[in-house]
Amino acid sequence: MINLFPAGIESLHLLSETYRAGFLVNPGYPPFFYGNDYFGIEPSLFFGKLLRLAGADMLLVPSPYRHKEVPHHRSVEIASSVLESFVIYPLHSL
Repeated sequence: MINLFPAGIESLHLLSETYRAGFLVNPGYPPFFYGNDYFGIEPSLFFGKLLRLAGADMLLVPSPYRHKEVPHHRSVEIASSVLESFVIYPLHSL
C-alpha cells in the first residue's frame, strides 16, 4: 500500500516498473480536487487514468459517506472511471 502524495507519482511509477507486484494506492483524499468545478484536475481523470498509468493496480476511492466534502456524483464518476478499460497506443517514430 502506497500513500500517494508523500511518496509521489514518480515513485509509484518507478516501483511498478521495478517490481512485479500489485500496488494498492491510497490517495489520502486530496480535497483540492473538489473545491471548484471551474479549475483543477478532474477527479475522474486523476484517479481513473493518471494513477493507473503510473502503475496503480488498486485504488482507494474517496467515499461520500466518509468525507462530507465529496459529492455523491463525484464518487460515482471516480468509481466508473476506475472500472473503464483503456488502451494505450504507442507512438511510432518517424
